[in-house]
Amino acid sequence: MTKHLTDAVSAMLELDTEKMSEYVTLTLEKRLVAAETTKRNARLKELEQDMLDQFEEAELVDGIIISGYNLKPSSIIWASALEGNYDRSCQALEDSGHGEYVQARFDSKKVSKLIREYAESEEGIPEELEEGLNIVEKFSISMTKAKSPKGKKK
Repeated sequence: MTKHLTDAVSAMLELDTEKMSEYVTLTLEKRLVAAETTKRNARLKELEQDMLDQFEEAELVDGIIISGYNLKPSSIIWASALEGNYDRSCQALEDSGHGEYVQARFDSKKVSKLIREYAESEEGIPEELEEGLNIVEKFSISMTKAKSPKGKKK
């Protein structure tokens, strides 16, 4: 059961509720900015594809100046695992004399989940993993919208 403090108890405990209120305000603003950023990025992606199509149709390679900015198509080459097959791609790099680009790694999100599962189990985290991994417990503040008491509207 979650306990919520009254203003009187908060004052008695000398909690700095002004800082907590500022935390709530800044978190809400951050969430709003993140949502706006997501929308802007989606729109920018749409506009970029439309512009690339227009440049291709008009055969414009030097670009065009709009509002003092030169807009022109550009490209860059990226390489990734062929069909998601990292072993095959790593082997191709090694076979072609580029083994220095191949590294053995692990997915820290998946390994962290494994460690949390061990930590919650009766046997605990195996000693080999404790000695071979940097395992830390990180703390943060969770913020969710509070529910109104039954029968009362906000």
